[in-house]
Amino acid sequence: MLSGCSVSSLAARFAFFPPDPPTYALRKDEATGRLVASGVPRDNALDVLLLDTTRGTKVVAFYLRNPCARLTLLYSHGNAADLAQLYDLFVQLKVNLKVNLMGYDYSGYGASTGKNVKKIKKVKCPVLVIHGTDDDVVNWSHGNELWKLAREPYDPLWIKGGGHCNLELYPDFIRHLSKFIREMESVTTKMRLKKIRQSLEPTKTAYRANTATTTTFTTNCCCRIRVRRPSCNLSCSCCDALRKCFAFGAFKCPACCSCFKCCCCCGG
Repeated sequence: MLSGCSVSSLAARFAFFPPDPPTYALRKDEATGRLVASGVPRDNALDVLLLDTTRGTKVVAFYLRNPCARLTLLYSHGNAADLAQLYDLFVQLKVNLKVNLMGYDYSGYGASTGKNVKKIKKVKCPVLVIHGTDDDVVNWSHGNELWKLAREPYDPLWIKGGGHCNLELYPDFIRHLSKFIREMESVTTKMRLKKIRQSLEPTKTAYRANTATTTTFTTNCCCRIRVRRPSCNLSCSCCDALRKCFAFGAFKCPACCSCFKCCCCCGG
């Protein structure tokens, strides 16, 4: 007797149904030399890409540009569909979320070659998983497993009653996606501001000197002072005031602090 999880795992191996034949084909436009996809409207903001993988296969990707975008959303589509079928959805998401959008066909889908392989653990950015609880093609448990395996999992969205290819019809779909995008923009902004602040910080230049015998410091008064420790190493009685200066950092200009005139060599 197979348990529910075993049945679900076994079914997943036979659950990938790429459209056959694919709903688009690739060709090179003679006028521009650019790669285009048949079955997809001509769109100057769309780049059709053919990417090489480390396994020697090729993956097709659609990159939709938005001039108002600050982020790029990588969209991994559901089963039983390919890029041409998702083009209209991609355009809507690009406009409504104000993002660039990169969608791709898994190996074996559309014009991508090879077989589908999960590599979620290698993704080095926040991962949002959206899955319908009533998906009768790929069980919800697989979406949950992907979310748990992600290196940087974001709060998932399990759409109650959602099926396999209708999640975009639920209001929570666009609402949760928008929340994800806004938070990613906020994180990106904080990182940029941090870099800007670091670049604006004045560079502190220390004097190049023998660190064994010289102390360099900046005071609250009118100059930078370099102090060479006296040969007595501050052990004689006449250096009491100087020891206090070193202990509390209360340095002043050589001309206005008698302790510097005792037994050390100072310079501004």
